[in-house]
Amino acid sequence: MVSAILGFIKGNWISLTCGVAAAAGVAVAVLGLLDDSVEAAMQERVQKAGEISRLRSSPQNADTIEAEQRRTKEFEEKYAEALDYVAEKNQREPILAGVFPTPRDDTLRLEFKEKYTTELYKLPRMLNAGDRPSLREMRNEAEILEDIARRKAEREAEAGAPLIAAPPIPTGRAAAAGGGGRMAPGGGRAAPGRGGRMAPGAGRAAPTGRAPTPAVGAPLPDAGMQGAAPRPAQEVQVTPEAELRAAVRKARGVPMYATMNEQAPSFHVSPIIASPQAPSERQMWYAQLSLWIQQDIVSAIRVVNDAAAQRLPEGDASVANMPIKHLLDLCINGYINRAGVLVPFPTLVQPSFDESSSAGEISFTQRRSDEQFDVLQFTLTAIVDQRDLTALVDAITRENFYQLIDLDFRSVPPDAERADGYYYGGEPIVEATLTFEGYLTHKVFKEMMPKAVLQDLGAVEGAPPQ
Repeated sequence: MVSAILGFIKGNWISLTCGVAAAAGVAVAVLGLLDDSVEAAMQERVQKAGEISRLRSSPQNADTIEAEQRRTKEFEEKYAEALDYVAEKNQREPILAGVFPTPRDDTLRLEFKEKYTTELYKLPRMLNAGDRPSLREMRNEAEILEDIARRKAEREAEAGAPLIAAPPIPTGRAAAAGGGGRMAPGGGRAAPGRGGRMAPGAGRAAPTGRAPTPAVGAPLPDAGMQGAAPRPAQEVQVTPEAELRAAVRKARGVPMYATMNEQAPSFHVSPIIASPQAPSERQMWYAQLSLWIQQDIVSAIRVVNDAAAQRLPEGDASVANMPIKHLLDLCINGYINRAGVLVPFPTLVQPSFDESSSAGEISFTQRRSDEQFDVLQFTLTAIVDQRDLTALVDAITRENFYQLIDLDFRSVPPDAERADGYYYGGEPIVEATLTFEGYLTHKVFKEMMPKAVLQDLGAVEGAPPQ
């Protein structure tokens, strides 16, 4: 039996060997197909085959491309509309036709200077603003106080009362004209001749015994002046009480302070107004642009103060009740040119804001002038009711394409603790310094710009003139 099996194997060993090899190959193949990577690869191929089948049955390439083209066209149209809106918002007319980019002669240049000076001095009048009282106004108040004291002494003498000199009134408390009224701590003025007194720190008369507030711009009654003997102004000593009375009287006659005082103007003043020579094209352009911006700021301040005045009783729209109380300084710093460098606008008086301010530097926006927009900066310093600071920022940004890039503020001491001649009332106030960035559409102004200005901006070849 064994010999028969060995003989079978010996006679068929080649066939048997091939069969065993084939069986092993089948086993290896089956085990390989069971591996996870093989299954994942097969699933991927099946998925892609399905996608190809769906694309063949319902092709969408053309529709997809067309939809994207429509979206691109709509975006471009909306972007063009936005640029047109910006250009319309930026649009300005020069104060004198034919002066830009190059005037025909020096006569037109001198005419521009006169026109610029006129428009510049209109700015405080647009705000119905006034300045602190003059020395003459303070002397008038001193005369009133002296008359009140003299009349009181005369009445006491007629009544047989002992003649005792009235004690001096502390700073921050002034006798009201006509007697009876007095200043309360904090600097408010009592109504003349009614005996009413100011609530501490309120800046307004108490409800009882209050006389009607005169309309803005109306003269205040000068009780005690009738029948007073005239006296030389130099003989009258201006006391702190007289100064405060004059400050309150002036504040009740105007809605805010702003001035074109030569030593400390509230506005950016181009040096061309002080020069006897005809201004250059470059000087005229910077004067014109600074005037446009200042007119925008004045308009924004009017919006805030006028809105507040409408909420007040008639005649109460005075400094003490207004949100924007004092425009201290408005400086147009200059262009940020295409190289990111400040191109300063010339000014007759250096700005009063802190040198640590970031004005004139590239802001956090990293914006600079380019082919579409001319970028510039300006800084505003004002005394503001602290509750209305955001309203001022909002009004300025709505006036044109201006963006706030820096803000600093400090509290201002009460009126009774200051001796600067201004009266702001009893509300909490701050001195705020705000720096804005403005964006002017280049295509709107390019045709008007003198070549020297284009060189300053880096918009044309050539070094800017010195």
